[in-house]
Amino acid sequence: MGFKYYEQNQLMIPMEWKTLIDKNDVVFVLNDLIDNMNIDKLLETYSPLGNSSYSPKMMLKILMYGYIRKRYSSRQIAEAVQCDIKFIWLAGGNKPTRNVINSFRKDKMKIIMEDVFVELLVLLEKKGYINAEEYFVDGTKIEANANKYTFVWKKAIEKYRAKL
Repeated sequence: MGFKYYEQNQLMIPMEWKTLIDKNDVVFVLNDLIDNMNIDKLLETYSPLGNSSYSPKMMLKILMYGYIRKRYSSRQIAEAVQCDIKFIWLAGGNKPTRNVINSFRKDKMKIIMEDVFVELLVLLEKKGYINAEEYFVDGTKIEANANKYTFVWKKAIEKYRAKL
């Protein structure tokens, strides 16, 4: 019986991570968008004092790509930066910990979150990835009657209001 060649310690060529990713992957679109994004407001949040920080563009890239790939927790993103080739490429081989990722999201991203998403949408539209002419938000509220308790007793309201 013949087996395909298997050697775990074999050096790989090419060594450039980018060549291991499919050319049509969304990771390249995201990378280009963030590289062309104005992040001056984000840069203002950094202090020249203290230890050097990870690149804010790199942090934005791994966070946004994490969201695209439904990895929302800093733990999941930190793990991906260790072992997922697309995250490794976006991070340039850097390995921010979950605490660093969480701190960036909490302290830096919350300040510019709306601006980042607006700028991403504008850039996506300019490059032809989306068409923003026909987007609608539906705020319709429809009462469900799947529960047999679709009504509330007056006494229950008074009882719970007193507890609040």
